[in-house]
Amino acid sequence: MSLELEIQRLTAAIEKLNSNIALVLTTPATQVVNVQAETPEPVQETSQVETEQQKTATVTHDDVQSAILSKVRASMDNKPKVKSILSEFKAAKVSDIDAAQLTNVLSKVEAL
Repeated sequence: MSLELEIQRLTAAIEKLNSNIALVLTTPATQVVNVQAETPEPVQETSQVETEQQKTATVTHDDVQSAILSKVRASMDNKPKVKSILSEFKAAKVSDIDAAQLTNVLSKVEAL
């Protein structure tokens, strides 16, 4: 959905809301007004938007590094466990980890 169409849809919804509020404010308290809310249509996301979300959802070396640091700072008992995980992926340090394996490493570190 283009941005212009979304703006038009939201503008129409705001105008409808404003008219309903004005109707409620101008109607005497003894008179009942039946106002029905309109449910918005679900927005269909395009594959381009999904691709952008996947790019932002990728795990980086920095993500793994900060997860490791937080686990070790929480308990020094985790340090040998972290070293074991790194050696399991044939890495001496986080930057040695293959980019394709970062998600697996992160999930193991978070499981500590």
